[in-house]
Amino acid sequence: MSKDSFFEELEDVAVCSYALSEGGVDEIDCVPLALNALHSIATKLGIAIEASHLVEVLHSVRPIHTLSEDEVSMLLYAFRKVLEGRSEFVSMMLRILGVEETLPHTVETALYLYYASLARSTIEQPSTSIVVAEEIQTAIS
Repeated sequence: MSKDSFFEELEDVAVCSYALSEGGVDEIDCVPLALNALHSIATKLGIAIEASHLVEVLHSVRPIHTLSEDEVSMLLYAFRKVLEGRSEFVSMMLRILGVEETLPHTVETALYLYYASLARSTIEQPSTSIVVAEEIQTAIS
């Protein structure tokens, strides 16, 4: 499947990622939409986002809001490449997000990494993390 198949979803993820990078956790309101976009990509690919797999990477990834604009650009580039079938770009995502190279280089891993990194940004804001937690629960159930 080409990245064009995911244009709208990638746009939602990109807009939120850049907003969090530039504005920090003050831009947290975009996270539910971005998580839903990632869930939509997963659904189109026939991948079920499971809470147990998400928890495995949740606390090891850097939150999106801590990344520089350049790091967000590289992360989005790598994610698009993975969606195009270039699984070797998972390595780039792992490096950017500060995760050890022990995870498999698959589209599923890329989705979980991005999902967890966005979700981690909400942990910094307890008042909004409840709303996002509900969004995550809805998406994975």
